[in-house]
Amino acid sequence: MRELRQAQERLETALAAGDLEAARAAGRALTARCSELGDAGGALAHAGRLADLGLQAAATVHELRQPLAGIKAIAQLVAGSADDAGLVIERAGAIERYAEMMEALCDRLRAYARAEPIGRGAGEVNAAVRAALDLLKQLLREPPVAVETDLAAPLPPVGLDTVGVQQIVVNLVRNARDAIGERPGHVRIATHAAEQAVEVTVSDDGPGVPAEIRERLFTPFASGKPTGSGLGLWLSRRLAAEAGGSLELLPAEGAAGGATFRLRLPLARGT
Repeated sequence: MRELRQAQERLETALAAGDLEAARAAGRALTARCSELGDAGGALAHAGRLADLGLQAAATVHELRQPLAGIKAIAQLVAGSADDAGLVIERAGAIERYAEMMEALCDRLRAYARAEPIGRGAGEVNAAVRAALDLLKQLLREPPVAVETDLAAPLPPVGLDTVGVQQIVVNLVRNARDAIGERPGHVRIATHAAEQAVEVTVSDDGPGVPAEIRERLFTPFASGKPTGSGLGLWLSRRLAAEAGGSLELLPAEGAAGGATFRLRLPLARGT
């Protein structure tokens, strides 16, 4: 138990200092130690919860990077268009949307720390897809990635709020962009109603997911990218599962490569 307490203290220190790398390492160590010891009562349960909170904190930092990058890019554009009031207003609105997303991400972390329900509500899937693509506009521009959308309408609201759906779609599209690499590519996003659910598929024409990564693709810190955090897909599946849904990588079809992820979310209560 002494080792467990020490691991817990290291995680608490890292979280308090905002040290992402140290929190990731301490979270892994604490999770592994809890697994070795098995369920020994409340102390282990609390330690496991704290380890999970460390992962959630690391994932939140990961998610915040995209809107921060967007705000930085737009601020630079605003500086170059100070004489065009219309452009300044438009870009100020985009900064406000990014800030609202960051605020929502921080609210999720706080709710998780308090063991409160996360992301419950009536989410609009097509609105989330459009917001995600707006957020990733600059990332998809260079090298150019053609984005094809096939959004069924109207769609009933789902049991995960719009920001949560947007978070998942951002992760899937960003991963697709990274998989395509430094060349022009193609991403397709489709939505449709299913039995008591709404489904979203995100496909790309990249090289596909290597076989050695498929089995652990949705576990924390699993990544096929040299600089990837390995937290985006883990967090995305978790958000879907907490709403009663699922996120999966579909089997590869043929030898053409590429990857397709399918998000399935149940309808909002009372729908």
